[in-house]
Amino acid sequence: MALWGGSTYATTIPVKAFNKLVTAKALDTLRKRQGLLFAVLGKMNVDGFYDPATPGIPSFERLATAEGYQYEVQHLGQYDAPTAKTDGAQEIASATLVNSSTLDANWGSSTFYLTHLTADYAVPNSWLDKASGSSLKGASMANELSQYVIGSWDQTLGTALNSANAQVAASVGGWQWAIDDAGNASAPGGGVGTAGYSAYGGTTRATAENSNMCPYMAASVGDLTIPVIQRTVNECRKLGGNPRISVLNTALYTKVQQLAQAYVQTTDGQWAKFGGDYVQIGPIKFILDANAPTTVVPFIDPDSWVFVMKDKGLDAKLMDAPWLEAASVIKTEAWVGFICKQVRHNAKLTGVTS
Repeated sequence: MALWGGSTYATTIPVKAFNKLVTAKALDTLRKRQGLLFAVLGKMNVDGFYDPATPGIPSFERLATAEGYQYEVQHLGQYDAPTAKTDGAQEIASATLVNSSTLDANWGSSTFYLTHLTADYAVPNSWLDKASGSSLKGASMANELSQYVIGSWDQTLGTALNSANAQVAASVGGWQWAIDDAGNASAPGGGVGTAGYSAYGGTTRATAENSNMCPYMAASVGDLTIPVIQRTVNECRKLGGNPRISVLNTALYTKVQQLAQAYVQTTDGQWAKFGGDYVQIGPIKFILDANAPTTVVPFIDPDSWVFVMKDKGLDAKLMDAPWLEAASVIKTEAWVGFICKQVRHNAKLTGVTS
């Protein structure tokens, strides 16, 4: 028996339930599974909605929108210093503008291509037939399908955000690429970064003029200790950052758990909604993340990052598929960008052992 015919397809119980559920819950579910995304997105906005025209889609503090396929960030590469005037002759001399020749060099912008992610999932119509006559069965099936779809996106984004990929059309950017000093000897990190990461959003960081885009780094750190953590936090703060988050793999997280035993753990009301595990040392919440690298530790200032999505976030629809024998299809797509607006407000340790 055919379950749908023509325009009646979108009005059936499983379809309506699924389309409403995924649209409303996808991004919020993803953030509760991933501590990094939870911190970067921040709190849900007071009005609660991504767009007043689409009241079912939640919005967050640092969820940015883009109408096109690019996102631009303004950067200040370096500062110019005032000079002292010691006598009247200097005071009445023709003025030399501090930034007369370097304003264009000091200010610039980085342009990031958003990544267009898509995934289509086939659903045999026999599955949907079983739920066609019951709202309870329809809701249950919609919930199962949404868990499957959101779980797939969770795995993909979790891997991407922790990667060493640049934010380009072909890949969602990871923090490992963004937090780097490009081997610049004049960088705050002392030039210990990887030269392969010399550009960010089209901006070259391996020059003195762009030293403000070079964060603190330390290589060959070895054992992760309390003094190492404290030093990294202080170096990051010295450069204007306020690091509060780190993501760790299982071995490093276990080490930090041992270090944290001497610290009293307090409850953070906002983080009570996070579905994962973390321990806190000083201002840093260390989060267990299966996708985190094995020997690299970030110190992340969430306020310096933005998660960008085009249009309505994750667009997911269960729809008829006439080109298939007897199946429907879940079509999902999103334009995504994970972008750091103030790179040197973060820090990174490499060569860390557990």
